Amino acid sequence: MLFLIFILLLNAISDSLLVFDFNHTLRDVHGADTSMGYIYRSDSIFVIRVTKPVSQSIYFSGDTMMVVYPDEKRAFKIKSGFTLQFQTPAGPSSKLGTTLKKAGFMFVKRERTQDTVKEVWMHPKTKSMVIYELSRDMLRAVTFLNEKRDSVLTVKYDSYVSFDGKQIPLILTIKSGATEEVYRLSNPRKIVFADSIKRYFEIGKDFKVEIKGFDK
Repeated sequence: MLFLIFILLLNAISDSLLVFDFNHTLRDVHGADTSMGYIYRSDSIFVIRVTKPVSQSIYFSGDTMMVVYPDEKRAFKIKSGFTLQFQTPAGPSSKLGTTLKKAGFMFVKRERTQDTVKEVWMHPKTKSMVIYELSRDMLRAVTFLNEKRDSVLTVKYDSYVSFDGKQIPLILTIKSGATEEVYRLSNPRKIVFADSIKRYFEIGKDFKVEIKGFDK
C-alpha cells in the first residue's frame, strides 16, 4: 500500500533531497498503532526512515523495495509488480496516466463536474480498475477496484501546501476494509545529499539479505 503515497511527491533536483517529518497511525479492529520518522525523496529514490517504535528503513527505486532493520542487521529485497514513478498527475495524458499505462492499464473514460475531474482506468487482463479524482489539478482520491468492482483500497489526499513551487498533500488517508492508515507529513525541506544521509539508504556487508520475487 505504501507506494500509493509516493506518486504524489514531486521531483527534487538530483543533488538534493526533499524531506518530511511524518506521523503514521494505523487503526483496525484490534486498536491503533503509531509510528514516526522521516521521508526522503529525490528524482530516483524514495526512503521512509522509521525512528519509532522500531528502527527501520524502507527504500524504493524502480520496481524494487528494500526493507532494512539496521539494529538487527537484516534486510529484505522485494520485487514489486508496479514500477514506481514519482511524478505529478494532471489528466489522461499526464504523468499519472503514463504510470498507469506502464503498469498495463487502459484509459476508459473521463468525467468532469465543475472543478472536479474523475478518470477511470482498467487493466485488460486482471479486469481491476483504478479511479482517481482531481480538483483544480490536485489529486484528491484514488480508488482501486477488483474484477468484481468491489473497492479494495481508497487513498485520499488533503491539506495541500505550496513548497518550492509545488503543491504537496500533507495528509494522506488509506482505507482498506476495516483498516485505516493516516499519514501526516510536516516540515517539508530540502537538504543536500550527503554521506550522513546516504547511510540510511545502504545495506552493510554484514547484513543478512532475503530476496523475494527476483530470479535467483
